[in-house]
Amino acid sequence: MEFTVGQKLQLSLVKALINAIWALESVTGVRINIPVYPALYGIYLGVFNTFLIFLLASFSTDYFAWLGQGIVSGLYPQSGQGNYFQGNNILGAAIINRDIPIMVNDIRFPQITADAVLIVDRNNKKTLFEQNSSTRLASASTTKLMTALIAMEIYDLEDLVTISEECASIDSTRAGLPAGTEYRVRDLLNAMLVSSAGDAACALSESKVNTDEFLYKMNQKAYQLKMDSTFFTNAIGLDGYNRAHFSNASDLYKLTVAAMANKTISGIVKTKEYSIKSTDESYIGSLTTTNQLLWEIPQTVGVKTGTTVEAGQVLIYEYRDEQKDVVIIVMGSEDRFSDTRSLLNWAFASYSWDIK
Repeated sequence: MEFTVGQKLQLSLVKALINAIWALESVTGVRINIPVYPALYGIYLGVFNTFLIFLLASFSTDYFAWLGQGIVSGLYPQSGQGNYFQGNNILGAAIINRDIPIMVNDIRFPQITADAVLIVDRNNKKTLFEQNSSTRLASASTTKLMTALIAMEIYDLEDLVTISEECASIDSTRAGLPAGTEYRVRDLLNAMLVSSAGDAACALSESKVNTDEFLYKMNQKAYQLKMDSTFFTNAIGLDGYNRAHFSNASDLYKLTVAAMANKTISGIVKTKEYSIKSTDESYIGSLTTTNQLLWEIPQTVGVKTGTTVEAGQVLIYEYRDEQKDVVIIVMGSEDRFSDTRSLLNWAFASYSWDIK
């Protein structure tokens, strides 16, 4: 592979910049965290590319071709919307067309009951509609997506967990798992995400580490995902004392992206029915999804429901076909499934994904 003059200068100065940072760390003894580098690189690119435009205009067209390619590939985020790190992708790894989908019809927005709404096209990271998406509200059992992420970090799927007396009687939706019975983590994840079983979530949060440590890991993960308006007081999604357990639609979208990147979790949340049994087969039960849209809309791929007194009805929903990957989040709803159907129909009537 051959580099153009512009690319060689880019690489040389980036190397010099990194060496300067390392030297500064050695002299001062102050550790400059790695996440700073993309930000410094972005500042550098803005200044350096302006210089190169004038310097190379007279003798090289390669630089402009490379610069244009960088914009298309996401190397240079446009209008402040891009991220140097998209999920687990290194910068430039995914091609994003921020013009798709295109609004083609100005259709009246439907009447819905939800207090907060967010509609996002995941493929192009484009917000199609938002209403109160930054408002903090009780998150209810959508919390269990975070519980699942932490459980996947600390357990193996075949690990065994015993249901305690406290978990068996938890004041929540339950799968009816008797105290003293033992289950594989895989089965408890299914119980928790398919039928929103609080007894399963409780057991996962107290078995390998204590509850306080599990909660710490949940909130630490929220911080890592930049869920800045989220706080968890329990692993089940119960209303917190004095409204202390909360999130918002924007944060729940970030949680959804992280959860759906996990193949085990993404496989479970699209499951309609599941049979669960204890290791000694003293208990055998059948679980049914709490997400009725899995039955009604074939392209539904999950993800999680939630209901409490404080939260009302909450739903994180994802639709996926060959062109579209749309996430809809409603919080504080009185009829989450009706709201979501209306929002999905509005999005499809208002926007086009046809790239011709």
